[in-house]
Amino acid sequence: MSELARASLLVPEAVVRNVAELLGGCEVVPGEPAGPVPVAVRSVPGMITGDPALGRVLELLRRAAPARLPVLIRGESGCGKEVAARAVHELSPRGAAPFVPVNCGAIAPELAEAELFGHERGAFAGAVASSLGGFGIANGGTLFLDEVGDLPLPLQVKLLRALEAGEVKPVGSPRPRSIDVRIVCATHRDLKKLVRAGSFREDLYYRLAGVAVELPPLRQRKGDIIPIAEHFLAQERDGVERRFAVDAEARLRAHDWPGNARELRHIVQLAVVLSDSPTIRAPAIRIEDGSLRWTEPDDGGGPAPELVDLRGKTLDHLEAVAIRAAWERHAGRRGAIARELGIARSSLLRKLDALGLRNGASVSG
Repeated sequence: MSELARASLLVPEAVVRNVAELLGGCEVVPGEPAGPVPVAVRSVPGMITGDPALGRVLELLRRAAPARLPVLIRGESGCGKEVAARAVHELSPRGAAPFVPVNCGAIAPELAEAELFGHERGAFAGAVASSLGGFGIANGGTLFLDEVGDLPLPLQVKLLRALEAGEVKPVGSPRPRSIDVRIVCATHRDLKKLVRAGSFREDLYYRLAGVAVELPPLRQRKGDIIPIAEHFLAQERDGVERRFAVDAEARLRAHDWPGNARELRHIVQLAVVLSDSPTIRAPAIRIEDGSLRWTEPDDGGGPAPELVDLRGKTLDHLEAVAIRAAWERHAGRRGAIARELGIARSSLLRKLDALGLRNGASVSG
């Protein structure tokens, strides 16, 4: 397997803004090389690419990492914003300190201040113990504020004050606490539009956007699809070497991937469950628009193929469907079932026990 295939994510070509502090005042224009760049595999932790343009972006991330400037990453859901944030952290002098992710869009508004800045015991109903909050836990390390555009305006004011003063005041505490935290933010929203609409503070935007990059969606990076899919396929660690057939690769490339790498990971995991052999072929790539139905292969002489409705089903459910179908086809012969499903015999036995299929079986295979 190639080095690209083993990487956890290819870095997309980023639109780089406001990097004068890092690059000595020079301007980086997307799509225009700053100079000759050799064609080589370039990487940061969790990200790799052989594309020269993307290599320059990775070099920017590498150069940004040691600085204290905040980093703002924009992109659609599932395009790798947290992976990029972790790379910046791991390459920084803070790499051995905590990396603390906080999803600003998932915090209840009434608890948001306590989640970020901490609280004292008894500060509010349910506060049975003191908490450091995101800033306190990340002290000395990196605080990753995911979906920072969802922060309510009152909390934006307090966040700005904390960043400028280098201290936070936990809820219920009589005095502030000093903090030393590097901020990396991410959002799927256009913060400049939010600023113009009055729902995001302009001063906070410029405080957070020390280095601002945008990760384009996977549909704009067709060359990234197969290496990322191969990496996800290699992560199915059950002792079986799997690969994509040519027709499967063509189907993967043809899809627009509205869910980006997260959707691709799910489709690859599903393909492993649905495939009858270590070679993943096109019928196992279930990405047709809304047409999530799987037809069992027809051997030409048996009854009509079984149709399995996949909508709303979990991977565990689909795996159980595949195992039960193979159990019936091979009359309980476990060796044949393991070969058909491409899984180790020991793994199959555990799964059969979980499904209650081994008890009373007359044929061991």
